[in-house]
Amino acid sequence: MNNTKLAELNFRKLLHYRSVPAQGARSFFPIPCTGFCVSCEKNGFLDGGDQRLDQMSHGADTEDFEKSICKLPPGGLEVSVAFLLESPGGYCGNGEKLTYEGVTKRPPVNHYYWTPQRRTWPTSPSEVRNPYGDYFAYIIAKHRLNNVYFTNVIKCSLAERDVDQFVGYYVTRDPDARDSKIRNNCFNLFLREEMRIVNPQIVFYFGQKTEKMGYYLELQSLLPNAHFERLHHPAARTLGQSEIIGQNDVRMLQALSKWKQA
Repeated sequence: MNNTKLAELNFRKLLHYRSVPAQGARSFFPIPCTGFCVSCEKNGFLDGGDQRLDQMSHGADTEDFEKSICKLPPGGLEVSVAFLLESPGGYCGNGEKLTYEGVTKRPPVNHYYWTPQRRTWPTSPSEVRNPYGDYFAYIIAKHRLNNVYFTNVIKCSLAERDVDQFVGYYVTRDPDARDSKIRNNCFNLFLREEMRIVNPQIVFYFGQKTEKMGYYLELQSLLPNAHFERLHHPAARTLGQSEIIGQNDVRMLQALSKWKQA
């Protein structure tokens, strides 16, 4: 990770490592994860319910993808871009369960979250084999983005308490609702500082739920000079993969054009 403050936030505060992993560490962390954020559990946001917080994610930037694949060609765009998703999901690519302070979750202990296992940059939709790592690498290469940051608004997924069954968050404005408390707490602990450090000039939301989360968190007030745009979620069920990629490319090109003209 190129920014040391982001590395501290992701690997000391969200996930606990004895030392921050080497910037751009590739497939496997050299040291074990010893703990993770349990703030929502300590605040009792899930007490008395039938769900728990489970798999976790951290952010990833362009350098992480470069270390996983290879250096980007010279001459790319230096615009600062943030890509936001709602929360982890799907039980894909996380490590073994870890118990910390009586709470069990799945931190991504095996590899950098989202970075694909490949040696070349995908530059056409036909090379995108999965909707996350490969697709995000495609976005970076296709649009020649030297300074991007991918992260989830909420860093833990919701799961059924007694089974490994992923469930989505209910997006509501009500600050007293359980899911809103989790979202707002995660924002106050992590996302707000991530956005201040990255200071994106363009923010892309993946999906309507993520856009609503950003609206309720008042991200536009936090980033008054940024341009905001909603994209199709990479795993959208109503569209085919090529249609998602094509429509998102058009929206990204339009946003980047506005940045160039500003």
